[in-house]
Amino acid sequence: MDRVNLVSLAVLVVLLQLMSLDSGGAAESTTGAAAKCSIDLVKLAVCAPLLNVKVGDPTGAASKPCCAALLGLTDLEAAVCLCTALKAGLLGLNVDAPLALNLLLSTCHKNAPPAFQCK
Repeated sequence: MDRVNLVSLAVLVVLLQLMSLDSGGAAESTTGAAAKCSIDLVKLAVCAPLLNVKVGDPTGAASKPCCAALLGLTDLEAAVCLCTALKAGLLGLNVDAPLALNLLLSTCHKNAPPAFQCK
């Protein structure tokens, strides 16, 4: 297969994964209001290196692009976007989604609402 076909196939697989998600990119908050991800999930690929950084990264350089991608989102929106990206495999990593979500949110000074679960 040539490179164009491989890229097309990869995009198709990601799109199919996104469409098959249970939450559909939305989550219920504790107030009952539905929250959706308002950014392009592909932009969150910059968060992948943050999950691969060794403990004690003194510069925090790995967190800057990820936190910038979440800038302007509410805590709930950030949680929904990251959870959806993690579940769809958009970060290219096989990780425990709830654990990775908590790491990414806390690194970027965001908090998932108490009732929020990334399954």
